[in-house]
Parts: sequence; structure tokens; C-alpha cells
Amino acid sequence: GRLQGNDCPTPGPMAMRGDSLIQAETARSGQLPSEQDRALAEIQSVIVEIMKGNFGARANLSAGEKDKRVLKSFNEMLDLVLIPFRVSNEYFEKIANGDELNKIDENYPGELAQFKENINHAVESLANVVQESGALSSDISKGMIHSRANVSGHQGRWSEMLEKVNTSLDILVKPLEE
Repeated sequence: GRLQGNDCPTPGPMAMRGDSLIQAETARSGQLPSEQDRALAEIQSVIVEIMKGNFGARANLSAGEKDKRVLKSFNEMLDLVLIPFRVSNEYFEKIANGDELNKIDENYPGELAQFKENINHAVESLANVVQESGALSSDISKGMIHSRANVSGHQGRWSEMLEKVNTSLDILVKPLEE
């Protein structure tokens, strides 16, 4: 289901800030941590930041050359995984503001293709409702008071909304016919 504010996972004992984890390991073992331990600590610190909602957190690439490649790959993976989140956030903001929406034209593989199709379907559904409302408004402004929105091409809440518009028009027109 959906995560709510209190449902977000809390960091476990290994999910300390990278520096704190290194210090704790050094104190426990009496040895300096290896490059691999430092890279792991850095990845864990990024995970903690992401769990806090900081999706811009990335691993610090100042590790040794071998681990720098691993951390860079980790950062690139995060960037790729966050694409759908950022795109959907952008579209939700546009929907909330009533901005014009365009379909996504880029090609995406796998589950990202389904994500793209879902957004494009939402964009198309909203555009169809706006178009139907505009056509109805145009008809009414021309005196065609018996014109109604075509509900059949719409689904779910969109259909329900247009049915309510039609019902409202029926209520308004009825006294004019008496």
C-alpha cells in the first residue's frame, strides 16, 4: 500500500552517517576501516538520507579509485531509479496547477514503458474531458440548451464528473421548458 508519514522505515543500527559508522567500526576493531568499508559506510549514509526524503543525496566520490567507480555507479543507479518519481512529480504539479500537459514521447524499456503509458493515458483522459467540456460550453453559448456532454468516451471519475455537469444542465433547463 501507500506509505504514510509514520509508516516510513526508520534507519536501523547500521544506517548511521558514514563517518559515524567508520568511527564506530574503528573503535570496535581497533583497526582503520578498509576502502571497501568506507564505501559501504558512504552508501549506507546515502540510504539514510533517502529514507529521510532527501532524494538528491549522493555518495561522496572521494574514496579510493576502485571504490570511486562503485560509488559512481551507485549514484548513477539512483539517478535512473528516480526518473519516474521526478517525472510523475512534475506531471502532478502541472495537473494541480491546471497547466497544459504533453504526452511523453521518449521510449523507455521494461516497467518504465508501463509508467510512461500510464502517464500518457492520464494526460489523454484529462485532455478529452477538457475538450468535451469546451464543446459543451460552445454548444450552450450558441443556444443549444439541450446539448449534453458525451459521457461514453470517459471512465471513472471523469465520467462521473461529466454526468454531474449533464445533471446540472438538466436542472437548469427544466424551468425554461415549463
